[in-house]
Amino acid sequence: MIDWAQVRQLQEDVGADEMDEVVELFLDEVDEVMENLATGYEAMAPNDRSAAFHLLKGCASNLGFKTFADQCSQGEDVTKAGNEPDFKVADLVQVYASSKASFMANKVSQLG
Repeated sequence: MIDWAQVRQLQEDVGADEMDEVVELFLDEVDEVMENLATGYEAMAPNDRSAAFHLLKGCASNLGFKTFADQCSQGEDVTKAGNEPDFKVADLVQVYASSKASFMANKVSQLG
């Protein structure tokens, strides 16, 4: 679920002192977009859906949220083509919540 090698690379890139702030910024951004998807997906234009999935994919990839990033990538690809992903937004919300919980529970042991 979490690619800790990617997370350690991010920490090396931004510095250990800045890591908590960077994680907080990413998570705040993802939380906001996930809330928008959860409450307004049906009303969103296809290009807005694709843009949301793209942003989520990037944040998730940086944080090592592999499973979540993979689903967002699939969502981006199919919505760009004018189709619907083969998952429901509620399922994506659950994958994100599980990824975030795993990350928060293990970040100290994984990153020091």
